Amino acid sequence: MTGIEQRLSQIESRLAAATPGPWAAESAKESWCGVYGPDRSVLLYGLSSYEDDVAEEYVQDLANVTFAANAREDIPWLILQVRAQMGIVGAIRRWRLALEHLSDGYYSVADATLEMKEAEATIDTALAALAPEL
Repeated sequence: MTGIEQRLSQIESRLAAATPGPWAAESAKESWCGVYGPDRSVLLYGLSSYEDDVAEEYVQDLANVTFAANAREDIPWLILQVRAQMGIVGAIRRWRLALEHLSDGYYSVADATLEMKEAEATIDTALAALAPEL
């Protein structure tokens, strides 16, 4: 397992342990802001003040809870993108290795073709996972 794969697995473990989404960020007239689960349960909550000198703090607090709320949907999407890209890179490496083995006589044309078709199938699968984004 590479360092990237290990890190993604750790992130996925934390994601699996978190409250299911979607989450929502809400606020009321610069007095509070929070992140709520789909059943309206409070996940994160912060108080602000009505005073003018904390209006900037409130804007930052709201930006923070909005980021946290969207992370529940953004992180799985990012993990999918990273894993798909890693699959494509791995398949391209296999394809390249098959060509090298063919040119140095280690592979027959049939063996190289089989390896390249398997790599192509991996690329197609990864591209299908990315298709909505392409």
